Amino acid sequence: MDPLLDLAERAAAHLTGTGQVLIVRERTVTAQGAEQRLRHTFTAVHGDRAWAETTDRTDDSALRAAARTASRMAQGRRAWRSGGLPHTAAPAPPTEVDERLFGLTPAQVGSIDGEYERRTTPLRGLAPAGPAAVVTAEVAIASTLGVRQYERRAHLR
Repeated sequence: MDPLLDLAERAAAHLTGTGQVLIVRERTVTAQGAEQRLRHTFTAVHGDRAWAETTDRTDDSALRAAARTASRMAQGRRAWRSGGLPHTAAPAPPTEVDERLFGLTPAQVGSIDGEYERRTTPLRGLAPAGPAAVVTAEVAIASTLGVRQYERRAHLR
């Protein structure tokens, strides 16, 4: 199992009642440097109402606090109307991901030439010197209804 999906399952265990956790890890690498973001979005459903709470921390106390807040707020007047959560996840359509794009360093991004884009993707508007950035994303979803999903994506920007 993927560590990000493991984290989503650990986070979902903090939810009371019906809910799900969506975790997105996004990494942007340019020739000047790299930036990574990790977001956990807890969505709790209470009857026909829902609330989402987000945190970027991965410790159990932060996950528990976000889950409690989402669950409490889903029962309040400010919660939005919800049709509930899906009970099963449709398999994600397979996507072609160039695994070489994951883990690149700024120096490697700076050396990608325009030929790479012409051979691998139908991108338009990139300068011949190469892409401005390589963006990779991993998404994991775990719900109290048994949904487990993991996906990786990458693109040149």
